[in-house]
Amino acid sequence: MDDLLPLLQRFESIGNNCEFGIVQRAGGYDAPGLFRNVGFLHTDQIIHAIDNDLGDMFDDGRYSFVRPDGWPDYALDCHVFGFRFHTGVPQTEPPTKAAVTLKAFRMMKRLFREGLRDSGKIYVYRHNEHEQTDRSLADRLSAALRRFAQNWLMVVCQDERPETRFAYAHRGGERLILAGTPHLSAENPPMINFAAWEKLMRTAVSLRCAVDDGAYTVHHAPALHEEPIFSILLQDLDPGCEISAEAEVEVPNDFTGSDLGLMFWGYETIRSTSIDLGQQGVWQPISVQATVPALGDRAVAALRVVGGETGHQIRSRNWKLAAHPSRKSYRVTSFADLPKNVVRKVFHHPPINIPLVPIRFGQIKKPDFPIHEIPDSGWEETEINRDNIQAIEIAGAIIHGEEGIVTVGDDIVLETIRLARFGDTALRHERDGRISLAYHEPSLQIGAGMHVFCGYPGAHVHANFLVDLLPAAVSPFAPTDRIRIWPRPRYPWQAEYLNLLNVASASVFLDRRTSVFCHQLFLPALSLIDSRYFPHPDRMHAIIALKQKIGFDSKARRRIYVTRNAPQDRRPTNEEALIALLTAHRFEIITLSRLSVAERVRIFSESAVVVATQGASDANVIFCRPGAVFCEILLDSHVDWSMRRLASIVPLQYGCVISRDAVISDAESKENAMGWQIDLEQIRSLLQDIISH
Repeated sequence: MDDLLPLLQRFESIGNNCEFGIVQRAGGYDAPGLFRNVGFLHTDQIIHAIDNDLGDMFDDGRYSFVRPDGWPDYALDCHVFGFRFHTGVPQTEPPTKAAVTLKAFRMMKRLFREGLRDSGKIYVYRHNEHEQTDRSLADRLSAALRRFAQNWLMVVCQDERPETRFAYAHRGGERLILAGTPHLSAENPPMINFAAWEKLMRTAVSLRCAVDDGAYTVHHAPALHEEPIFSILLQDLDPGCEISAEAEVEVPNDFTGSDLGLMFWGYETIRSTSIDLGQQGVWQPISVQATVPALGDRAVAALRVVGGETGHQIRSRNWKLAAHPSRKSYRVTSFADLPKNVVRKVFHHPPINIPLVPIRFGQIKKPDFPIHEIPDSGWEETEINRDNIQAIEIAGAIIHGEEGIVTVGDDIVLETIRLARFGDTALRHERDGRISLAYHEPSLQIGAGMHVFCGYPGAHVHANFLVDLLPAAVSPFAPTDRIRIWPRPRYPWQAEYLNLLNVASASVFLDRRTSVFCHQLFLPALSLIDSRYFPHPDRMHAIIALKQKIGFDSKARRRIYVTRNAPQDRRPTNEEALIALLTAHRFEIITLSRLSVAERVRIFSESAVVVATQGASDANVIFCRPGAVFCEILLDSHVDWSMRRLASIVPLQYGCVISRDAVISDAESKENAMGWQIDLEQIRSLLQDIISH
């Protein structure tokens, strides 16, 4: 569309993620913008930043470059307001490459501040959570922008009500536009409704000019005929799947073209419905279906006009786009119920019977205030028991995707889907009790393979990769003559672990769309349970191998506090005071995202005392020497005992402090409080207990 680029140039994103920046880039507008590639959780953060004219953001000592788990690139963390920015520098590059981007960020900060005083843009803020786009927050954000000039703001919420139109926007106050659409992107990779965003932008411009264009999008016929006048991009498609697009279109009374239809640009149409050109001035349905070719992963649904004079204004509404992957349905069957001709061998692991380490430091007795425990009776537990742990070898199995879902003939193995995410793996419950799966023909056949998966967390979460997958692959019970089949490494730390254990060369890796056929498949039960809750002593075989490979000073007695580059609401708001207290007691402050795997293993192996706020990275305590002290800072709303259980197989001496949500009475303080607070007196008492011990 000839006017799309000028339209995009009238807007600027202020968060809370990259979605609107991607919309602008897809439309050909790729000018630098400070908040185009940012992530943060709370609207209060951007309000506070703008109210303070961005303050000392990016000043020396007020930022850090980190390697977040799940990100392909380095992140720039703003310590002032809690923002996290993409840098575009791959994590495989040395940190000095990321540091070079600081100059660009400081320039974008200056340009943003200048733009605030110009009043030329409509600022766009979007958030998936309703409470973060409520009217009071929208009014406050609008007021912050209007302090500098007559700036406009469009706040976009995710509105899934059935009566909600495809996309809507209306005046909400002085230079404030309140908008909504049924879907805002929170996925990785993103799935963005470009048509909805175009509708919102055009409506916003109309409202700014006091002209409302109604519940439809206006398209202008191009100068060159048989060209698309409007298009929507579908991304991350499965090759071979069917895709469809449908809408309602109004043909203007003065339309002189020979055809008006939908197509998927460059793809052969399977079926479509046409417009009746004799029915002008009325809304008519239109649709198209096509198949994504073998090498395709995206498609462009285009509304195009053929012939006629230019200058027609064609209107559309109620767009719907869908991808329909090839699917197969399966009967859900557990290990024990698989057909006898499929099961070749059954292996029995020793049962788990481990004393649970007692709470020796800090909150020794259960608190008198309510807490949410995982598992529920965690405080009263004294041991971990699990029996009937089996591994099996089966014939003629297919492993599907990075979550390791296994099918054999008409059966899908129950144990392999317990930790799968149905939305992301295209698993679906059917009405007949079966489960259907987005099916991809196996791209490889293996004679004898070994399943090294643990559902979604095994492929993505550091703790599960460390305590589920790695130990299963090198367990004494694992056959040595099998090709290991893993989820494809997504992050540098996964590749580091694999290289340290020398297992990558005898392995096959699956991504989300690949599958492999195994004539014989060994499924180790240890990789099919969440071992943080049922840790088996066999886990230590891989841990000891890693420690021996890396090496460490066995005489060292380090004290460490593990801080994390997490969103602000996962870090204590008084962490600076906590760090000062710990530093005075000779603690080192460790940020794991800045360290290689070898450095992490060495530091924990040399530590006599570890203090940390609860998180998946605490699984590194499995590298500590037996008898070391591990103390967790827990939050009353989420007392997860998984790390205490994991500490029991080392074993470690365990302690904990349970903090309560901060009670903020002062309005100004509440505006700045994005997290929770630690009771420093509890920490002082904890440290005295540890040191005296």
